Amino acid sequence: GDDDPPPTTTHEVMPTVGVGNPTCVTLGFDSSELKLDNDGGTGVQPLTNGVKPLGGDLSITISGLTDSFFDFDSAGVDVLAVIVKGGSTSSDDPGNENAYLLYDYGDGVSSDKDLHALSKGASEYFEISHISFCYDESTPDPEPANLTLVKTVSGGEATQADFTPWVGESEEAW
Repeated sequence: GDDDPPPTTTHEVMPTVGVGNPTCVTLGFDSSELKLDNDGGTGVQPLTNGVKPLGGDLSITISGLTDSFFDFDSAGVDVLAVIVKGGSTSSDDPGNENAYLLYDYGDGVSSDKDLHALSKGASEYFEISHISFCYDESTPDPEPANLTLVKTVSGGEATQADFTPWVGESEEAW
């Protein structure tokens, strides 16, 4: 609504509020997921500052973590979305912490700052319960390559001439 605060992140992403305990897959992201939660679990890493290894040279680094805010940087991955669980959408039952914020980055980003849990209003925020990163391995830009073409003339006298090769689809054979 008109009373919504402006986006606070570096990429000016306005998070959307949801209810439940989603995963990247249940929210429609065809991606890998890194879950940070101090309650443990299979494949879950601690919700702490520091590097979170994803295998090989891939990682996501958490910094500036407080009860309600954090920053992230990634190496070798594009972060498509971040799910920040923590808070309640019910003023009648504020102890029912069933809410999450979804930061959707479209094609992905490598870092962002000032992500947070749901607002209680008046610059107060709920405590983060857990965080999930939806990510894909980055595709590095290909190295430029050189192409050498040699034109051979047969059955006649060889002369030097310029020619332009056709790259792409053509109805005409050359």
